[in-house]
Amino acid sequence: MPAELRRSRILDLARTRGFVRVTDLVADFQVSTMTIRRDLAALAERGVIERVHGGGVLRRELAPVVSEAADDAQRTRPAQREVVPARERIVSGQVGIVVPTGAYYFPQVVAGARRVFDARKVRRALAISNYQPAQDRMLARQLLDAGATGLLLTPNVTLDEGAPELLDWLFELPVPVVLMERTVQIPVRDRALCSVRADHELGAARAVRHLARLGHRGVALVTQGQSQTKSRVINGWRAAVATAGMDPAGSPLIITSPAANRCSEINHYSDVNHCSDAGYSAWPTNDAMAAVLQRLYHSQATAVLVHSDQTALSLVHHARGHGWRIPEDLSVIAYDDEIAEMADPPLTAVSPPKRWVGQGAAHLLLELMTDGIAGPVRHVVVEPELVVRASTLRPRTTSLPNPGSAAGTRCEGGGQREVLRHGDGEGPLA
Repeated sequence: MPAELRRSRILDLARTRGFVRVTDLVADFQVSTMTIRRDLAALAERGVIERVHGGGVLRRELAPVVSEAADDAQRTRPAQREVVPARERIVSGQVGIVVPTGAYYFPQVVAGARRVFDARKVRRALAISNYQPAQDRMLARQLLDAGATGLLLTPNVTLDEGAPELLDWLFELPVPVVLMERTVQIPVRDRALCSVRADHELGAARAVRHLARLGHRGVALVTQGQSQTKSRVINGWRAAVATAGMDPAGSPLIITSPAANRCSEINHYSDVNHCSDAGYSAWPTNDAMAAVLQRLYHSQATAVLVHSDQTALSLVHHARGHGWRIPEDLSVIAYDDEIAEMADPPLTAVSPPKRWVGQGAAHLLLELMTDGIAGPVRHVVVEPELVVRASTLRPRTTSLPNPGSAAGTRCEGGGQREVLRHGDGEGPLA
């Protein structure tokens, strides 16, 4: 079929349907995806089609249009209709949700989204990828096959980038998509997906500023896993430490690798391109935490920001087992605020608005599903709060005890005082 004839028919379909999907057009005309993309690009240049995620829509000023064979008397003008707020419109279909874990952080995100969908009587189905990138596509395809007409996704991609084939897949999904706690964009192609996330850079900066106000001149960061959140926490921490003029030697970046029972240390002025292979759900091993304590001892850090809560509780458990007092010897701020309040002492924590992220993503997805996806790409960023509890104090004036020496022994004023160990170091806190 000649290209012009095919494009004319694509335009007719757009007039009839309002929105044409690339995947549908490929099947209708039995041509390649690249051919359909070129057709849509040509129609967009003529000003009759607007290119959107997954396809194209007829320009609003051209709709509605009737067949050229229709009599002039049969032509109609756009009907005047009452404008109903997007949050009150009826949405048909089912929403699919894919998140990396159902055990930590994301249950609250999902709960926020579920509240919105339930209020609008929208069916929803949840799938868990377990931080496996290969699962993202398979689970999304299963949800689409089951009738999903919109998707909330948290894909396993690194900060603002990913494998080219994964990005192509995301942008070619045939339904509206909103990302939660992730952003995906291709600057060279000027393409991006709508997203809602917490401002983790600001969350980390608020933790550093709180410690600086207490008088700390260095703040270490301990983190693990591979996610955009981790990268954003690192970026926010690094910028805040530099802005506060803190001591680099007392502000090490320590990235644990539970699978290898080790950790690495990176100066806070260095570029970070190292990630371990663990997700949020992994508790650091005893060996990994012993290595973290050694790094903190050698840097003589007075405060530490720990991402996530699980790692923070493990660090406190092991630190106290070696005679370190929290917060007298080491101020600790946890990041995520999932279980930080249950620690001993209760941990000061950065608390991202997880439920609001889910609610905001759900509202945005429903707007795309009711109004179409021709609108501007939106990136919603919400601010975390710092919840101050009992684990932060002004900096100590003495040196940290060496965790490699006999546990529980501290030198003060020329003598030794025995400190009871809390736990035996054999696993995470119950």
